[in-house]
Amino acid sequence: LRYRLVQLYESRKDFQSAQRNVEVLYRENPKILGVVRSTVDFYWRTKNYAPAIAVLLQASKDAYPELSKQFVFEAARKSSDAGQYAQAQELLAALLKTSPYDGQYLAAMAETYAQAGDDRGLRQFYLDKIALFRTAPFSGDERKARIATLRRGLVPALTRMKDYAGAIDQYV
Repeated sequence: LRYRLVQLYESRKDFQSAQRNVEVLYRENPKILGVVRSTVDFYWRTKNYAPAIAVLLQASKDAYPELSKQFVFEAARKSSDAGQYAQAQELLAALLKTSPYDGQYLAAMAETYAQAGDDRGLRQFYLDKIALFRTAPFSGDERKARIATLRRGLVPALTRMKDYAGAIDQYV
């Protein structure tokens, strides 16, 4: 019922009243998933990015481990979308420490470097991961396939840096 009131305030462009109600609901129920989701969605919709990310990070501390990782990952993605690339990279680095071969974490980290326009950082990230995957506990074919995927991601960064020889080496 109180979320209906929030919707009413939003429809009337009374964002302060809507925000007050959302914050009261969150303060009263910070560990209920639906309340967390609604709070994050409200903040994101109203372009209050920092509080949305803060709610996700707090929820990650309160949640069980698997859900905690999902909250941290979402906070990292939202940080990147909000242009807070350093925060996004820090959050993703923590996730990659516990799951160094997770494809979605690797892709998100690469995307963060790309969005930040940090081709040198992206290049170093890919080179580090290629080195890591060389000793990964995978079968030979799977290791080759994963390294090839990383190399394909490295080629555009090298091309933008005008390192054409390096790009060709990765392609070959």
